Amino acid sequence: MTLQKKGYLGCFGILHYGDVEVTKQCVNSLLKLNQIQDCLIMILDNDLRMNAKEDFFSMYKSISNVQVIKTEEKCGFSKANNYLYKNCISYNLKFIAMLNNDIEIYQKDFVDNLIKVIKLNIYYIIGPDVYKPSTREHQSPIALHYPGVESINNNIMYIYRAMLESDDAIKRFIKQKKVIELAHKYLPEFIFSLYRKISHMNTAPLSYSQAYEDCILSGACLIFTNKFISQEKVAFDPETEFYLEEMILGLRCKKKGYKTLFTPALKVYHRHAVSALQDANSLIDYERTTARRMLESFEVLKKYEETEYFSEELL
Repeated sequence: MTLQKKGYLGCFGILHYGDVEVTKQCVNSLLKLNQIQDCLIMILDNDLRMNAKEDFFSMYKSISNVQVIKTEEKCGFSKANNYLYKNCISYNLKFIAMLNNDIEIYQKDFVDNLIKVIKLNIYYIIGPDVYKPSTREHQSPIALHYPGVESINNNIMYIYRAMLESDDAIKRFIKQKKVIELAHKYLPEFIFSLYRKISHMNTAPLSYSQAYEDCILSGACLIFTNKFISQEKVAFDPETEFYLEEMILGLRCKKKGYKTLFTPALKVYHRHAVSALQDANSLIDYERTTARRMLESFEVLKKYEETEYFSEELL
């Protein structure tokens, strides 16, 4: 379906992969928002499997502000979102909100509150409170400032290196994750606020009820304002296949002096977070693949921190 490039207020870009019901819940939540009739909803089908998708996407043909586009090949997170971003910037927009397909928004005045922040004309990227109900976890911001590759290496990467060397290390990691998930369900939230502050590179916020500037925002929902759109041809550069996109974006903003904002005035729900797991033959395979991809992305981040590297396609 081809739409005329009318003047939309903004665009919600949804990266579809996997279960069409998950994407359907995302889209349906957006269609109930105030001012959504003034916004474009663009769905990027990044799943080459059929999975009865044709019937699903055809249901939106009669909705004038919903558009479905497809990639010719399966793309990683950065490349797929850049494809979405490039299709969105051909419209005259005040914002582009990039969503995982398992994000749902039930805050009726989400667009109204967002426009109020954009009108301040200060921020290039805005991040909402990303809440995962299944674990009572606030997933954004990831960190209050860019921690640097040395800190990331010392606090996180050694775990993934061990996982590539031993299945026993993967099994220990899986057990630890299960314990943490159970604890999230049953222990008071303030305990985990303290835990994040102590363990997560000493940069995690103690409170998710206040705003933070120049922090590392969750990639599950990122809102690029017209200040960013007017300056940048792509959302993510340099690209990685998966993981650390938020850290690279945070470093890019730091290098260019782009102010970012986490605001609890905007809230979204992260329901599923299962897309990558669907491709794995087992949980051990999934975690091994995660470790490999994480380490590959870490090398890109290291190179970007040390040099003025940008992807060749932008030169």
